[in-house]
Amino acid sequence: MCIRDSYRALAKEVISVSSPRHANQDPWACTILYARLNSLSEEEYAEFLNVMVDYPAPEGLKRLAGLMMRMFHPGLAESWQETLERVMERGRGGNSLDSMGFWAREDPDAALAWYREKVASGEILGKGLETKFEKKTFESLVTILAASRPKEALEMFRDRPQELRSPGLANEITRKLTTGLIETGDDTYLRQMFELHDRSRVLQGALKEFVWSRKLGDGVAFVEQFVTDPGERTDYIVQAVCGQEGIGRQGAALDWMSANTPEAEAPELFRRLGAGGDIGFWLKNQKPGVARDHAWLGTVDRNIEAAAFPAALSRVNNIQNEELRDATRQRVGRAWLQHDEAQAIEKLPVEVIRQIQNQ
Repeated sequence: MCIRDSYRALAKEVISVSSPRHANQDPWACTILYARLNSLSEEEYAEFLNVMVDYPAPEGLKRLAGLMMRMFHPGLAESWQETLERVMERGRGGNSLDSMGFWAREDPDAALAWYREKVASGEILGKGLETKFEKKTFESLVTILAASRPKEALEMFRDRPQELRSPGLANEITRKLTTGLIETGDDTYLRQMFELHDRSRVLQGALKEFVWSRKLGDGVAFVEQFVTDPGERTDYIVQAVCGQEGIGRQGAALDWMSANTPEAEAPELFRRLGAGGDIGFWLKNQKPGVARDHAWLGTVDRNIEAAAFPAALSRVNNIQNEELRDATRQRVGRAWLQHDEAQAIEKLPVEVIRQIQNQ
């Protein structure tokens, strides 16, 4: 057995032991395998990682091996260019997405020159623009360039045939360009996305990025340059805030809206925010008022929609305005009775049932 074949055999064992089923059957397998790996010299371990990257293994393991190789043995690892050309030669998607992305971060000039050379020679596009390798490589390169060289990224995206412009890539470019706007105050490049992608998606994506950066006020100001209808403006705000990950960022956005929303617009806006996502964590710390009452009303709407009537009935109690609270409690009762009359009669307060019957 040649040395490389022995590493392939070792790689096969690593993959086998990585299986939860195997680990449960043989608890000593990992210990024995780790001992064998620890016995390898630095050069031997580097060669083993190179074999792992190319082995028909789960993609996650191959990517991990490739990253370990470059982190701990950069001098022995193949270059990003070598990785991409090996993938091209063997006709597999492999790690092309990660390789181009890392290369473009390290040396955008070289990565861009290599891509353009391969396109010009027909090596990448020889099998058609729709190939998996070309799509991954193009999208990874343009995503990185959008942050550091937006003009070139937009030119590449603009030159892309319309039917091959991925909506996901357009959204990612929008995100990167919005970050550039937040950092520099220059919206020149972001405005160009209106020509290349759906206008509403650009505005929605940009506003989400402003919320992520805890700068909702600046985001609303940007959106208002293109949106004059208050209802449409509210749509963008609700989508951006309710679709945001992270309690802190969402809370900061809600604080800004609580302080800056005109009183006449507050009931509809906060009701929609309450219906659009779980903002109970924020509501518990708010002072009583119209915005708070209607946000709780929105959470009740969401519970009714989900047929979560006990939760809806419980949240009604958080509404301070007595008239709104009583009307909402009756609305929950009517929806519950219509959905499951026997259960509703058993769980609803007697006075709520009487009020509904007397109407």
